[in-house]
Amino acid sequence: SMADQLTYVLDAGNSRIKLGTFRGDELENVAYFSQDDWTNMPLEAEAASATIMSVSLAEEALAAHFSKAGIGNVRVFNAKSALPFQTRYQQPESLGSDRKMLIHGANQLYAGKNKLIIGMGSCITYDLVTAAGEHLGGDISPGMHMRWEAMHRLTARLPLVGMPEQLVSYGRNTF
Repeated sequence: SMADQLTYVLDAGNSRIKLGTFRGDELENVAYFSQDDWTNMPLEAEAASATIMSVSLAEEALAAHFSKAGIGNVRVFNAKSALPFQTRYQQPESLGSDRKMLIHGANQLYAGKNKLIIGMGSCITYDLVTAAGEHLGGDISPGMHMRWEAMHRLTARLPLVGMPEQLVSYGRNTF
């Protein structure tokens, strides 16, 4: 039955590759791979389908990896894919596939609500979406690692910092 079908969703970002395993609508597992070890991704031939989204690796190579594992229905979602929502973006083809997927997912999870979607990857993205699901626009800025690197390199005294062990709701010091 559809509820028992195994499907994969792959998100190849700039920093790491995320592989979600779904059984029906339920997320069973998320596995993480580096840009160097994604070919070691264990895939089960019983999977009914895979959806691939990549902002870093060649989509053809990723799709071939799933096909080689015996998965027949492999879909690629990219800049050429039809948008599953309306947008006011002036150049919709320049909207990254990662942002498109976040918008689509938020529209599914929070239908009928206004949304501010914040993506925290190599870059931080912000997208405004109406309750009707229309994408009004958004912005993109350097992610945390890029910000820390820039602050260290472009100032005289700020040290290079990284992710704190424990996150607090707001900063309490400069370092």
